[in-house]
Formats: sequence, structure tokens, C-alpha cells
Amino acid sequence: MAAINRDDSINTGVGVFRSAATGATVAGLVFILCWLGAALSVNGAHTYIGLFTTASDGSFTALWTGLGASLLVGALIGALTAIAYNAFSFLAPG
Repeated sequence: MAAINRDDSINTGVGVFRSAATGATVAGLVFILCWLGAALSVNGAHTYIGLFTTASDGSFTALWTGLGASLLVGALIGALTAIAYNAFSFLAPG
């Protein structure tokens, strides 16, 4: 009799595309929150925006250009994280 809770799936590591999508989503949401903060004159919010655009903080130009760059960088960081995680799979116990 086979075990009911047995997992016969093959663990292929962390999905690169899924990690890239997650990184892009998080970076995009953080950018939008900081842009809203800059538009409302919250101290420090402009610093994150400055990483992705040279447009004036709180402007719609900064929102669109910075959001696009933030999404791309977030996707790149997410993908690189997954690739590195999967490369170190030999360190996993078992």
C-alpha cells in the first residue's frame, strides 16, 4: 500500500521566471509607494525614486520611467537570486 502523503515529485529548485516576476512585483510596488510618498512630500521617499529616474520626484514622468526601470531591475534581481539559489543546491541536506 502506498503512503498517502508521499511526495513523488522531482524538486527542480526555485523557478527563475516565478522569482523574476516576484522581484518585479515587489520592486514595482515599493516604487509606487515611494512615488506616492514623494508626491505627498514625505521625507526620504525621493531616495528610492532617484535610483531609477532623473525626473523630478512626484511627477508623472518619474512614475512611468522609474516604474519601468524598477520593474526591470526587480525582475533581474529576482532571476539572479533564483539562479544563485539553484546553483547552490549541492549544499542542501540529504
